[in-house]
Amino acid sequence: MVARLRRAVTWYDGRLKAAPLRTKIFTSFTILTSADILRQAFFEAPSSPAAGATTQQQGLLWGWWETERTARMAVFSCSLHPVWIHHWFNFLEHWRPSAPLTAPPTTVLRVAMIKTAIDQFASVRTHPSLLQSTPGR
Repeated sequence: MVARLRRAVTWYDGRLKAAPLRTKIFTSFTILTSADILRQAFFEAPSSPAAGATTQQQGLLWGWWETERTARMAVFSCSLHPVWIHHWFNFLEHWRPSAPLTAPPTTVLRVAMIKTAIDQFASVRTHPSLLQSTPGR
C-alpha cells in the first residue's frame, strides 16, 4: 500500500515537473468538479421537489444534480483557479523560498507555517461559492 502511494506521488511529481500548468489545470478540474457533484449529491440533495415543480422544471438531473452549476464550476476550475494559484505560489516561493527537506523538521515546519499564514492573509481570495446557484433563482 505504501509503495503504491509512493509510486503515485512520484508519478504526479514527475507530471508537475514536466508540465506544471497543464497538470494543475487537470488536477483542479478533477477535484473541484468532483467536489461539486458530491456536495450536491450528499449535502444539498432536495428531499422533495418544490411545491408543484418537477425536477425537470427545477433544472435538476436525476432529481438532485444541477448540471449548469457543475458546468460553471468546471469552467472556473479549468481557467481562472489553476492559473491564479500557479502564479501566486510561484511568487510566494520566489519571495519566501521553502526550506530544504534536509533541514531540521522544526525549520521545515516553521517555514511552511509562515508561507501558509502569508497565503491565508495576503492572497486575493476567489470564491467558488459565487459560481453556485440555487435551483429556482
